[in-house]
Amino acid sequence: MGLIERQKSVVKYLRDINEWVKGSELAKILGVTDRTIRNDIIAINKFYGKDIIIPIKGRGYRYNDFGKESNTEYIADIGVLTTIERWVYIVKKLIVFKEGINLFDLSEELFISESTLQNDIIKIKRVFSRIGIDYVTIVKNGDLISLNCDLSERYILLYEFAKYKFVNLQLNDMQKYFKNIDLKCLYDAIACILKDGKYNSRYLLLTKVTIFVALVVECREDINSSFDKQNIEEKNINISKKISGFIEQKFLIKVNEECVLNIAYYLNVLRTMHVIEDYIRNDMSDEEYNLYSNKILKVAKRININLDKDNDLFNDMVLHIIVAVKRIKLGIKIYNPLRENLKNKYPLLFGFANKLVVDICRNESIKFDFNELSYIVAYLSTIVYEELENLKNIRDINVLLIVSDGRSNLNYIYNEIKKNLGYDGVRFKKICYLTEIEEKDIENKFDIIITTSKEDVKFTIDDYMEIRKTFDIVERNRVIAEIDKIRTKLIEDKIESLFDYYFSDEIFCSIEDVTSQEKIIKEISNIFKVDTFKGRPMIISLKNGIGLFYKLDDNVESDKMAVIKLKNSITWVDDKVKTIVAILDKSHNINEINVIITYILELAEKADFNEKLRNCENMCDLKRLLIELYLKDVLN
Repeated sequence: MGLIERQKSVVKYLRDINEWVKGSELAKILGVTDRTIRNDIIAINKFYGKDIIIPIKGRGYRYNDFGKESNTEYIADIGVLTTIERWVYIVKKLIVFKEGINLFDLSEELFISESTLQNDIIKIKRVFSRIGIDYVTIVKNGDLISLNCDLSERYILLYEFAKYKFVNLQLNDMQKYFKNIDLKCLYDAIACILKDGKYNSRYLLLTKVTIFVALVVECREDINSSFDKQNIEEKNINISKKISGFIEQKFLIKVNEECVLNIAYYLNVLRTMHVIEDYIRNDMSDEEYNLYSNKILKVAKRININLDKDNDLFNDMVLHIIVAVKRIKLGIKIYNPLRENLKNKYPLLFGFANKLVVDICRNESIKFDFNELSYIVAYLSTIVYEELENLKNIRDINVLLIVSDGRSNLNYIYNEIKKNLGYDGVRFKKICYLTEIEEKDIENKFDIIITTSKEDVKFTIDDYMEIRKTFDIVERNRVIAEIDKIRTKLIEDKIESLFDYYFSDEIFCSIEDVTSQEKIIKEISNIFKVDTFKGRPMIISLKNGIGLFYKLDDNVESDKMAVIKLKNSITWVDDKVKTIVAILDKSHNINEINVIITYILELAEKADFNEKLRNCENMCDLKRLLIELYLKDVLN
């Protein structure tokens, strides 16, 4: 059962006056006895499950504003936190207390050591970087830590961080961080108010809006607005007022004008972006489209990305980039649920995607974050996927089949071979006698010539395979094995030409006395004879003890690749590795280099690959190993 109206009035009065009030004074105001007030206070605190009203004999009663009165009692009813929950709690607390938090007090509050807290801060910063919110920094000033970011971005930060750390983030994951607001109740109310107000935007995420509103309300004492009220639609202000009114009535929290404006502004931005996107996708002029399209094609040509301007995929990518520019300018953050998968499978494409939009970013004074780039990577990954498929798709194998015992036997033998091949791409020319085909059509046209009678062909053809006319299972398997050899050789030639481009016999080394990632990068500089610290190289931790170093560099003579075997494991990004694959890329050829890297990523998933890699003595061994494994995968 909830509070009665008189009890709500007690909470509201004490909250608004925010000072000590005698019980007798409260009784007089409400027209009840002192005993009734005492019973009401007990009922109120029992209802909320905590002392929302502080009773002290001789002083009276006072509203307990947990969020502002105490910087150390904030966790009182949260209970034991997991590591991820603790990180989310720290981020939320940094948002609420914008003047900063004392490190010692926070460590005591969380029942952890200061060193653990310091490590938490480092890992939180790393998450900020990974999810593309590097506009936010955690600043340490003495014993105080605080968030350094624009106020307009402060209140969306909690959702972005929690969304990254929690799988399938739900409101109940966040409820423990909000003691005075029932998030599910607020969520339902916002949904109804938006529906009644006929508000729509494809950028609206109700969970995100709910957390945003709850945070804005909790920070109401310190919140301010840096935007012009006149730029907000009246409709969105009215919706914000209704949401604020619900909060006041349901949760007995006074929502000030600044809160109303911040909520209205956020809704206004989401709606504005919806309208802009509709315009871009439906009504934008060819001149506007071509302006962006030509910029992207120009950069793509410079970095060897083969984009077809007449392709629907390219058209979609250009429109996405144009929309993204507007979105970034409005401060709207989007989330790509595939971003981690894309990063793991196509890590280098993020560098190419960034280069693709670098001129646009410079001209528009914006920056594409991890989520925005990941959508471009999704487009580019199609190019790489097609290139990988092209490697597997060799030309057709041409077979001349000569069976002189009639058409029925010819067709039987053909069908027995065809249905047991297990793959497509083998074309047969079926004849009973050589007279059915001209000699010029035989020369250099077939990969293999199969006949049941050498007497028919020996004076005309030098290279052929004779099979017994009975054509049992042994003969069938012998024919298929010969065709398999031809197929294997075609695939091997194709992949070998690609690997030859990057592999050198000169760069394959073992290093013993190296203990850090920084020292390894220095060694790579020595191996490649180039400064690898410049230009932000890509450093990735693969599976099963393998690390990857990749750098685009226009100043080197040619593309280079090295494999570095360490005597002892070192920490590479977040994982222990013992083998480093290092690539220096001058050509910027998105197709070729990504085929190699994507393949190495796939191989790194296999538990025994690192051992096989370390057993190689030189690049010839490595190339042989990769071709062998590639053929095994493709042929299987």
